[in-house]
Amino acid sequence: MLGYLIRPSVKFFALFRLFTADVFAYQAASLIWVVADVVDAFVLPLVWTTIGGVGGMDVPTTIAYYISAMVASQFVTSHLLWDMSWDVREGALTSYLVRPFSHFWTNVARNLAWRVGKVVMFAPLAGLMLLAYGVPWGVEFNFGWTFWTALLLGHILSYLMAYCLATVALWTTEFVSVFNLYYLPETLLSGRVLPLGAFPDWLARLTETTPFRYTIGFPVDVLLGQVDGDALVKGFAAQLAWCLAFALLGPWLFRRGLRRYTGVGM
Repeated sequence: MLGYLIRPSVKFFALFRLFTADVFAYQAASLIWVVADVVDAFVLPLVWTTIGGVGGMDVPTTIAYYISAMVASQFVTSHLLWDMSWDVREGALTSYLVRPFSHFWTNVARNLAWRVGKVVMFAPLAGLMLLAYGVPWGVEFNFGWTFWTALLLGHILSYLMAYCLATVALWTTEFVSVFNLYYLPETLLSGRVLPLGAFPDWLARLTETTPFRYTIGFPVDVLLGQVDGDALVKGFAAQLAWCLAFALLGPWLFRRGLRRYTGVGM
């Protein structure tokens, strides 16, 4: 039994090291994804601070929100759907299927490698933002276990959604349009572009019924102390429920999609 547990872990960390080396081997391509995630966070605070804040937040809190959302997005937001879908289109998926290791966990290793790469490449950009807007003094940050739990669950949820969406490539080669459509609600309803508290009441309530809110918006609200009590419990429950739903849906979609897969491999 011990050997059964050790061998997969050795393979997993070997793949993790391999994918991490790949991220840093193509730094220009990797940096594009990092910059794409932070452009809005660089520009929007300038817009909102000129009018005294947004969503009922004062200027320091507004700046703190965007800095926090920008930092959180580097760890939370998973773009793995692109890698997985191109594996399908180019036939590389075949080589993963014949390896003595789960395709799902292979992509977990690749996803974690991207977390490391994005955080490292993002650090200088975070410094630039602090220089541009200054440190938001007077804002209290909650770095307790509730924040770290919300952040971790937010990332797991983002990865599971990306995994499910990537299976679209098993049904159609025109997955690019589908993915671009996905990023519209993901960017808006996750809180990356606009604090969810700035939405009209009907739209704010709508975001509570989608998984996007619980990837970035909820962890950032916890960090800034804007969620506590029953709202905190409901938020954790929603994160867990969405994670479970996508964890069950992803493997089912993958198995069904493999019946249509005709890639010859590389």
